[in-house]
Amino acid sequence: MDFNEINKIKEQFTADLWPKFIHRLEISGLRGWTGQTIQFKFPVVAIVGENGTGKTTALKALASCYEGKTKNETYFPSSFFQDTQWDTVSNVEIRYTVQQGEQTTQYRISKKTARWNFGENRKGEYNTHPSSNSLIIPDGEGSRQNLHQ
Repeated sequence: MDFNEINKIKEQFTADLWPKFIHRLEISGLRGWTGQTIQFKFPVVAIVGENGTGKTTALKALASCYEGKTKNETYFPSSFFQDTQWDTVSNVEIRYTVQQGEQTTQYRISKKTARWNFGENRKGEYNTHPSSNSLIIPDGEGSRQNLHQ
């Protein structure tokens, strides 16, 4: 992604032409997260930090928020956050807000005990095509793309 692409996204975003994007993410009960919130004020964001600070957990939680058009294009939290002999994944809550123009919609994914629950509201639908979960952005059509392509 170069400077011209970022400026184009900025122009679209300023003119309220940008499609849905996740505006806010809150994670509780997962890998050291205890209700911390990340707010995304722009559709393209860099997440940086020292090892062990939760960057990958945040990216995997974000990937779980998107729903592909098919099951094969959808990432589920159970794919990323599994019970092990050392750690049981329970009492987890991932809350996120999707923004489209001026409208925001809140969603919740939780796992109290054995099963993940998406509540009454299902995740926002997007096309999904990342080859890894390291740097994922929604493109102008609402799909996720990996920046390392």
